[in-house]
Amino acid sequence: YGNNSFAGGVDHHIYSGAKTLALNGLYVAGSDGIVKTFSNPAGLNYLNGFEVELSVSDFLYQSTFESSTRGLFKSLREDDFGFSGGINWAVSDNFKASLSFQQVVNYNVSWPYANYYKQDSLSALLVFDFYNKLNINAIAAAAAYRMDNILIGVSPVLYNVKNKIAFPQNNDLWSSGIGTAAYQFEYNLDAWAFGFVVGSIIEFSDELKIGLSIRSGFSADLEGDAKSNMFSVTDSTVNQTTITNSIEMPWIFSIGGVYSINPNLNLNLDFQYSTWGSTQSSINNSFGNS
Repeated sequence: YGNNSFAGGVDHHIYSGAKTLALNGLYVAGSDGIVKTFSNPAGLNYLNGFEVELSVSDFLYQSTFESSTRGLFKSLREDDFGFSGGINWAVSDNFKASLSFQQVVNYNVSWPYANYYKQDSLSALLVFDFYNKLNINAIAAAAAYRMDNILIGVSPVLYNVKNKIAFPQNNDLWSSGIGTAAYQFEYNLDAWAFGFVVGSIIEFSDELKIGLSIRSGFSADLEGDAKSNMFSVTDSTVNQTTITNSIEMPWIFSIGGVYSINPNLNLNLDFQYSTWGSTQSSINNSFGNS
């Protein structure tokens, strides 16, 4: 069982192991429990017997947004809990298997938003929900095998992606006496996607280990509902319709090494490269009944 608390954003990724968290989410050539699957499943070889693991993370952060037209905004102080865990079974000395659950991404930003609207003789003070939430949870089966000093691991991963967005939209017909100055919009979408993680650890000596891993990217085609009373008031149409979009996550390539200086001191060095630069730069929404 582990319990981690941290602040500062950390790219909104939840890291379950305390040692992995201390190493900025990287520990490619080591083992930090069952949920190590997502950085290098070959590390399962270092677990023994039948094990059950549960990790709870407390995620504290605040975001800043600066607009050239609206000025500087700070989000509400978020305090989110992340849960991860799994089971591991040492089938033999050389073969290990596991099943785990992990919150891979927990992006949750809520902005306090109130706006004063004034036009001619009309005025209104309105308060809105204004947030963007992206949660990606993963269920992963993994298998790891040892061949002398070479350890290999593979893990197919099933992802559940949820995206919730809320924001206000001005009503241009308000000055004509139709409706209110602005309306709340809410999008709620989800999808399932598939990916994999493969990795290897080479033990060059009792002191030196080198690890390599590849986590595949994936594309999730999200579907859900879009809600607002704006168009039902201003155009006598529906206040709810379907919405679809796609979200891409990048491939991640990692390499790292651990050198044991003495039984109480290890030196760890990791490098990671992601393909964020070649993934989508914007998310396009498509609506039904439009």
